[in-house]
Amino acid sequence: MAEDLSTATSWDLIVKDFISNQALTSDEQKALASTSPANVIKDLKSLAEQHAAKSRTRRYLSRLEPLLSGLESLSKALDVFVGADPHGVFFPLVGKSPCGHCGMTAVTPNAADKR
Repeated sequence: MAEDLSTATSWDLIVKDFISNQALTSDEQKALASTSPANVIKDLKSLAEQHAAKSRTRRYLSRLEPLLSGLESLSKALDVFVGADPHGVFFPLVGKSPCGHCGMTAVTPNAADKR
């Protein structure tokens, strides 16, 4: 069973090394020897799909995704307001100062011209 290392693939070398370092039954050794990277990927995808179908967390996350993306786009718009005027970001939203204690109100350009 001497194999020329120049023709052996990385996968073959890894499998051979794993089999020699593990206490596997002969059935497990045969199953591992007949496995390919494509089979492993296919099985992992299948397991992920099965888990997604049964998982409440994944189901809830898929339902929350539109809300979270909407909040993300809203945060980008608020970043623009903060960048333009860091102290007046709440004025367009509530019509008064953010703290509510100073008595300031939002100043529109027309009201500023009348002063």
